[in-house]
Amino acid sequence: MRKTVLFPFFLLLRLWPVTGIAQPVTVPVSIDQLKVEQSKLVNEIGYAVIDSAVMKRLLRFAEFEVDSLGRSVLRDSVLADSDKAKGVQSLYFFTRKLRESLFFEEYEIFDIPDVLDAYMGMLDAFLFRKPYRVFLKNQGAWSSQLLAGSFSQYREYEVLKDMAVFNREAASPSTILQYLEAHRGFRFEDSLLLLAAAHYPMKLIPHLLQQRPGIQELILRNRNKYLQQLVSISGERNAPELVPFLIPLAEKRISIAAILEAQKDPGRYFKLLVNTLKEELSRVADSSVHFLIPLRDAIKEKAAIFFVSRMNELHGVAEKTRFRVLDGLRAEDIYYIITESEGALFTSSYLGLYRRLMEQIKTSPADSIFGLLNDDNFRPFIRMAANHNILDDFLRHMPPDSAIVILKRYVAGIESDKRSGLANAMDLADSFAGFSTVPGARQLMQHELAVNYDRCQSGKLYLGIRLYRILQQVFGIAAERGTMNPAGAALGNYDRLERKQLQHKSGNIIQFVLFYGDEDGIASFSHFMKLFRDKKKWEIAENPYWVSIHSRIGQPLAIYASRPLDITTGKDLQAQDSLAAFLRGEGMEPAILIHRGHSFHLSKTLKWLRPNVKLLVIGSCGGYNNILSIADISPGTQIIVSKKIGTQLINDPMIELINESLRNKEDLIWAGIWEKLTMRFRKNAYLQNLFADYIPPGKNLSLFVLHLFNKY
Repeated sequence: MRKTVLFPFFLLLRLWPVTGIAQPVTVPVSIDQLKVEQSKLVNEIGYAVIDSAVMKRLLRFAEFEVDSLGRSVLRDSVLADSDKAKGVQSLYFFTRKLRESLFFEEYEIFDIPDVLDAYMGMLDAFLFRKPYRVFLKNQGAWSSQLLAGSFSQYREYEVLKDMAVFNREAASPSTILQYLEAHRGFRFEDSLLLLAAAHYPMKLIPHLLQQRPGIQELILRNRNKYLQQLVSISGERNAPELVPFLIPLAEKRISIAAILEAQKDPGRYFKLLVNTLKEELSRVADSSVHFLIPLRDAIKEKAAIFFVSRMNELHGVAEKTRFRVLDGLRAEDIYYIITESEGALFTSSYLGLYRRLMEQIKTSPADSIFGLLNDDNFRPFIRMAANHNILDDFLRHMPPDSAIVILKRYVAGIESDKRSGLANAMDLADSFAGFSTVPGARQLMQHELAVNYDRCQSGKLYLGIRLYRILQQVFGIAAERGTMNPAGAALGNYDRLERKQLQHKSGNIIQFVLFYGDEDGIASFSHFMKLFRDKKKWEIAENPYWVSIHSRIGQPLAIYASRPLDITTGKDLQAQDSLAAFLRGEGMEPAILIHRGHSFHLSKTLKWLRPNVKLLVIGSCGGYNNILSIADISPGTQIIVSKKIGTQLINDPMIELINESLRNKEDLIWAGIWEKLTMRFRKNAYLQNLFADYIPPGKNLSLFVLHLFNKY
């Protein structure tokens, strides 16, 4: 008779592997060690700062499911003793690595519930010889590594480990080629190569043309027809213009000659790009879907080059001349120019595009544009309409029932992609103000936020639970429900910026003001300097690259402004670099950063954004569209920005009032400052309208979402 192994007392457990090779199970360990590891995990959860719903899920696993899984494995009447040993080992490894991830804060919060479910599915698969790869599909780098390491005692470990590497590299396609060059023979190298080709096809061409071994061999032996189409056009002089059409070229639905013929005319070529995307979106998704990336990239690039840059450059001329470049374009072409150019469009360019889009579809309901394009770019279009305060106009051009459906769809599903969920929530919060102009939309929005919160609760969609809860709170702020709103207490006081927060250790409040050397920048600099003509209040010093302005009375203010030197030679950027080097050399850290230039210069200004900057003033058109990138760089910064047109007619009076408040040793109380500016502009309807689009820090809803999301 075979001797029974007493699993409740002794298990074959080993330490977490330190190499990539699975070792034989040789270290007998008491089951008490699993209990100890379980206890440590429970304790570590108590120290973790994470979402409350995720914490409950994690505690349920640590306190109950570890026991349940262990008992289930040990009591199973079908499993062999060796399988039971490996199963409980796996549970030990997973529990231990999960605890270590919490201790070292190496985890993705909203991946935790999924990785718990995936682990339990994989454990069942390994114990009972079922397919296991499905549980690693679409997992992130952290989750994949945790899951792979939890089954290191199984012979499939090497495959699991390579699947984890694949998921890690797939998340960063820009580094795939470097990885493949350094790891020849990687198990999933063909699949990684296809991802690299889909995201960065032009990077593969040098490997083919320069006879570079390694990657070239890998490309040539891969039989994927889209990749081989890339090989066939790699020697073409016009390869960059052909790459967006890899799918129809490979499937013989278009010829190189037809593409090159269309390329002779920018409008015709752009239409061909849009037509190709429309056709691909109407087909059943298959392996070709990845190769839509270069097609979309081309639409974005050509929209900017062919149309947006020209409209922006002509922002001061007659509308008929300015928008002549759009002549001959269809509704779908204009739609893609709008939705693929959000960060580059001047407000006036956007509004001109919108008017022409609506003219194109005037005989059909406005929402017919979404049906024409299979709802592609639906969310960006609605967001832009709301942010430019024309959503009401768009919705009025369709039946009321359709408008309700549009609004419901816009609110729903923001959690479906974890990578973009937070950004979607911030976008939705930004839209709250725009929805206020739509009759009945506020009530519908409030209702739909609650419906989607309940939906996520029922489905245990933890990211959605958090995002919709935050959006409900922020919606309360947008509705001005008063100081009792719990979100307001969690955020702190964004209605004021205390003077002491701005003071450098020297006692000065230091400002860094950046100008650019185009025509508008030169005029803006001249207008700005007139704010400091009173020699009793201000002392000015100048050099070839920048000026310094110091207050003579009151709170010490030190304002440093770069000169708008020749933009064609890069002298304006050289002036900024010189000023920044001076401030750095003097140990001066600006607390206020002011951008004075068009929105397309903003990325150059933002490179100077640091955590010590407490106030950012963006005096440009389209600055509001850059809120998300600003939040990523410095989420604690208070921001003043315009939703539409930024102009010196508003910027300079605002800066003057801010400086006067600080010089008089006052905190910056935004309601008071806005009231004074409102009074200043009240007799000029044009200025009133411009000022109405400026957003004070206390009304910056997208940043509120971010701050609340990061508070646990």
